[in-house]
Amino acid sequence: MILNLCCEAKLLYGFLLDRMSLSKKNGWRDSQNRVFVIYSTKRIMKDFNCAHGKAERLLADLERFGLLKRVRRGAGQPSMLYPLKFTSQERSLITSSSGGNIDIVRSSDYNDSIN
Repeated sequence: MILNLCCEAKLLYGFLLDRMSLSKKNGWRDSQNRVFVIYSTKRIMKDFNCAHGKAERLLADLERFGLLKRVRRGAGQPSMLYPLKFTSQERSLITSSSGGNIDIVRSSDYNDSIN
């Protein structure tokens, strides 16, 4: 469940989603016409003010939670990153006119990266 993901990994996922629009604009597509993001570990270290191990753990957490696919390209080159779809359920309580609470569940999807 994404709620168990640390805040920094969620923030990194947000950064990756933000970079998707730039990748689309620059025409960064792989051989299967999928948009990818280049966000090096060094850049993550700088943006998050963390060590190499922490940056790698954040990426690994996103992979473990099914939010990211990394394709390594070789020595000295940053990986191609594919932010993946997520589905979340949002719960909220609404007070009815009679004073009771009504539990509302909404589902939302993000599916704009690897398709």
